[in-house]
Amino acid sequence: MPFYDETLDLRRLIGGDSIIQAGQDLPTLNLDRVYVLTTGASCSAGESFINSLIGIDIEVIQIGTTTCGKPYGFVSEDNCGSTYFTVQFKGENHVGFGDYADGLTPVKLPEAGKLAQVQGCPVTEDYQHDLGDEQERLLASALYYQANNDCPEVTEQRVKKMSSHAPLSEQETILHGKTPLQDAIIHDVYFNQYRHINAGKNNDE
Repeated sequence: MPFYDETLDLRRLIGGDSIIQAGQDLPTLNLDRVYVLTTGASCSAGESFINSLIGIDIEVIQIGTTTCGKPYGFVSEDNCGSTYFTVQFKGENHVGFGDYADGLTPVKLPEAGKLAQVQGCPVTEDYQHDLGDEQERLLASALYYQANNDCPEVTEQRVKKMSSHAPLSEQETILHGKTPLQDAIIHDVYFNQYRHINAGKNNDE
């Protein structure tokens, strides 16, 4: 689909009046490069954001891991008291690319023709620092790339070149611990991955 620089009439989609009038100029930041931090939980709108910017020749630097892969969408339909959410379209950018059902992957040197590969740095998520902390691994990597136009060396615990402190030892990591919220996030992300293992243990008992 084309890239629009003004608002659209969305009444057909939302089934009523829209508070946004059609034909209004959309704001612009005039950026040549945008950094996007991603994980496997980055889906749908986040992926569309990356793909759309690439489609209009904005340089996107993806920092993190491969996104979830959801180029599809729908408009809910009511029928006989039930609401159906069937896949109805695949989103594409201005140049017609939308084939990223396996996710968008950050790589230092994208291969020619592999449009689901995005220039950037493959970096795993960091649960040892709060979001917005400049020592948090993804943000630190983005800041390093901004300053050096390259990916940093990454240790298991943190971004090596960005940190002024020695990496945490295994024991220090254990002592550092995680907040209840971080534990909940980790459990939610990985529970399904290990569901069959837990089920096997329960059967053995």
